[in-house]
Amino acid sequence: MLYQAPLGLPAIFPTQVTRFLKSISGPKKVLSKRVENIANHLTSLHIPKSTYEKLPSYSYDELKKGITCDVTCGGFLIKHSNRFLLCPKCQKTIPMQQAIYQNIIEFHTLFPKREIRTGSIYKWCGGVVSKFMIRQVLVTYFSPIKKGKFTYYISQ
Repeated sequence: MLYQAPLGLPAIFPTQVTRFLKSISGPKKVLSKRVENIANHLTSLHIPKSTYEKLPSYSYDELKKGITCDVTCGGFLIKHSNRFLLCPKCQKTIPMQQAIYQNIIEFHTLFPKREIRTGSIYKWCGGVVSKFMIRQVLVTYFSPIKKGKFTYYISQ
């Protein structure tokens, strides 16, 4: 309970939950003809697919491979140390695991039908990071579907 709370506070307290649920699941109010007409008009104006969703056509082969900087500069990262990547444009260092994870998500967003495999992510990263590091990130954040040599990963 909140003692000395303002009276107009828009909150439902634990002791009020049962009464509140009964009030919203009770008998429905009859809509006036005017409100019903407005609702029908709004429903008729519904556009199932936005005209702003037009995506450019692209293919895997025509895209430049590599890990891009998550800052606005969009530069391609290079290896700085065993744990960090460096953006040559803005000089920002990014943890390698974070950059790999972001690149995996980017790959999956752009190509949802392709399976997430260590080799495909290695190529997508442009060979900047090792397959060992990619596998570590995949095992940490994704569920492996074991098929021997052809293991792939899905979101957890």
